[in-house]
This record gives sequence, structure tokens and C-alpha cells, in this order.
Amino acid sequence: MGLLSRGDHGQTRSEREQLRDHLKELEALREERLLDLGRLALEMHKQDRISGERLWAAAAEVAALEDEAALVRRGLEQRLTIEQLEELSRQ
Repeated sequence: MGLLSRGDHGQTRSEREQLRDHLKELEALREERLLDLGRLALEMHKQDRISGERLWAAAAEVAALEDEAALVRRGLEQRLTIEQLEELSRQ
């Protein structure tokens, strides 16, 4: 059975609720990190001390959250199980 085939083992109601809750958490965390990134950039500008490494690390954290949220959205849209999503995330 292929990864994306639904077969007899589709997403359960509980999994769907877990994924929705997790997506909300990821979106809230993403917003917090974006604000942190903006504050960091502003503070560096004010001090005339730009650290590309720190900015890059903060932006990478936001990008990682966005990637995870996209995977969770895919899981909700395609009704993938958590196990299937975990397998996709390792690819």
C-alpha cells in the first residue's frame, strides 16, 4: 500500500483534532518568532551592529516552523495519519 493511499487506515478523528491543535500552535509560534526576528533586526539597526549569523538563525527558525505547518496542512487536506506524516517528515 502506498504512502498516500487511504486504504483501511485513514486519519482518525482524534488525529485530525491533534493536527488542528498542532497547526494552531505552530501558527502562533511562527507569529511570535516573526516578531522576535523583527525586534532583533530593529535592535541591531539601532546599535549599528548587524549580525548576519543571528538574523540567519532566527529566520531559519521561522522557515522551519513554516515547513512543519505546511506538512500538517497537507496531512489535514489529504487525511494522512500521524504515522504517514512522520514518515514524510523524515524524507
